[in-house]
Amino acid sequence: MIKEESEIPEIWTHKLTKIYGRGEESLKAVNKIDISTKSGVHGFLGPNGAGKTSTINMLIGAISITNGKARIKGEDAGSIRARRIIGFLPQDPAFYDTMTGEQYLIYIGELSGLRRHDAKYKTLELLENLELLEARDREIGKYSEGMKQRIG
Repeated sequence: MIKEESEIPEIWTHKLTKIYGRGEESLKAVNKIDISTKSGVHGFLGPNGAGKTSTINMLIGAISITNGKARIKGEDAGSIRARRIIGFLPQDPAFYDTMTGEQYLIYIGELSGLRRHDAKYKTLELLENLELLEARDREIGKYSEGMKQRIG
């Protein structure tokens, strides 16, 4: 039986494990965690050293999975298809501070495979939705922290 798309968990892991190093010097950062979430916006909360960053990095494909499985909407975590689905904004995102908000979003759109014309159109739509249209010609380095988070 094929699952309906709405039944497929947005984030799913089974015995997801990350071990750094080998032998006596190894560190088990994530130990056999199981996750199954519905559609929405997700965050990870926990104390320092709980494995939040390692888990997120495995989900976005930034680091390899030691053991277990992880999927994003049914796609293997880290695959090109999964990377097109998931978004990640670090606590301190890095921007090209001298680019304007509009230039930055067009650049990201083109990196994502959009043609320049389509990237420009989508950028204006995004800037309006993010309530940043009036700041589109301002350098990102001059944005407030909240504005930087929205454009990220």
